[in-house]
Amino acid sequence: MALVLAFIRLLLAALFVTAGVSKLRSPARTRQTIQDFGVSSKWLVAGVAYLLPIIEIVSGLSLLWDKTLLTGSIAVAVMLIVFSVANELDLLVYAGFLLMGIGWGGLLPLQEVIWVTFFGRRYFGSVRSTAMPFTFGMSALGPVLVAYYYDLVGNYDLALLVIALCNISSAIMLYRMKSKPVSQKP
Repeated sequence: MALVLAFIRLLLAALFVTAGVSKLRSPARTRQTIQDFGVSSKWLVAGVAYLLPIIEIVSGLSLLWDKTLLTGSIAVAVMLIVFSVANELDLLVYAGFLLMGIGWGGLLPLQEVIWVTFFGRRYFGSVRSTAMPFTFGMSALGPVLVAYYYDLVGNYDLALLVIALCNISSAIMLYRMKSKPVSQKP
């Protein structure tokens, strides 16, 4: 089973890296393809055409290392879902959601381990109780702000791009955090 999973990881990595390199080689074709998917604003088309190949390459490469496998699997799953829905490929949509479910399923217990490793078991409850109101507040406020933006502008383009950039910046901050486990004192 481990050999089959390693083969699938290698195959997906090759697929996404090759697709990203192909898009970098022909940026005009990439922009046209994005416009054909119905993206309305020209600056958003240019931004996606610039970022998508880089994200594809990084996501594909992240599938190769255990340390970045979770992040890579979530990124690949989201891209697979978007591509499959746009092309009405139901089987790939299901595969993308399955892969995304595995990634998010691993994320939930992992975030608790990160909290405990970074702050220690002694302060775990107080740190989480301080952070959770902000987390829940932003989670509740996000959809309201996105809906308000849609009512003003008529599309979700910029709102979803801002949310994606917030997620990417938080992932970068988490990745750059220095790993200094707290010593456990009774």
